[in-house]
Amino acid sequence: ILKPLFPRGLEVRKLERLIALETRLIEDQGDVLRRFAVLVGSNPATVLERLRFSNKDRLRLGLMNADHLNLDASEADLKIKLYRLGAGRFIDAVLVSAARHDCKTCQVQAVLEIQGRWTVPQFPLRGADLITLGLAPGARVGRILAKIEEYWIADGMRGSHEACLSQARNAIEQDRIMP
Repeated sequence: ILKPLFPRGLEVRKLERLIALETRLIEDQGDVLRRFAVLVGSNPATVLERLRFSNKDRLRLGLMNADHLNLDASEADLKIKLYRLGAGRFIDAVLVSAARHDCKTCQVQAVLEIQGRWTVPQFPLRGADLITLGLAPGARVGRILAKIEEYWIADGMRGSHEACLSQARNAIEQDRIMP
């Protein structure tokens, strides 16, 4: 019955793996979209064309397929991924990646524990800070802010507001020199 809807087949074993991981490791069991993403595999585009999903659900399904996560990555790299994705997307990425790559439960648990024990820091600079330094509002503010955020992330997300402002002053000066 499902073959016309799912011409590439269904990843039933991976779904079973995801359900087992959810049951053992998280309180948020039975996430339908997460399970659907694993069941239909890494390219649900044709399925999404045939089924009706809200825009929000379509976006989340797309992100689950885009947010590949290497569970063997260093803790520092996993923290960066957690910072960039946010807690919800990070949990989805961990579980979907683990189900698709048949990772060991203890490895998945260790990665999920990072999210539980680490408070994600907030980037200490805002566009208004750059405008206060003399930049006119616009795309240049966003470009320089992104550059400073990359510096901050590379520095372990430890830089203070003042350290980031100092980097911003340097970046603004360099940006003036560049053609």
